Amino acid sequence: MGSVVQQALSSAMVALAAVDGDGDLMGIVSLLKHIIAAVVFSGIGVLVLMVCIWVIDKFSPYSFRKEILEDQNTAMGIIVGALLIGISIIIAAAIQG
Repeated sequence: MGSVVQQALSSAMVALAAVDGDGDLMGIVSLLKHIIAAVVFSGIGVLVLMVCIWVIDKFSPYSFRKEILEDQNTAMGIIVGALLIGISIIIAAAIQG
């Protein structure tokens, strides 16, 4: 899927460069490229976070949903929240490089 996005970006940049030969649109092309990259990497980060939550929920001896929603376990909510923040920081650092 990444190669399709790269090909689309390359085609868009060639078309925009052909329209304006003196390079005035290069700032717009660069901005568009960065916006698309941010959206793609954000999507990847959210998917990785969802997979991590699913794995942790499957391997834990209790149900997060039951403990937090039904039993109103505040301590479990704080632990899960801290876990999500920690995983999110790790994913953000991995994506940023």
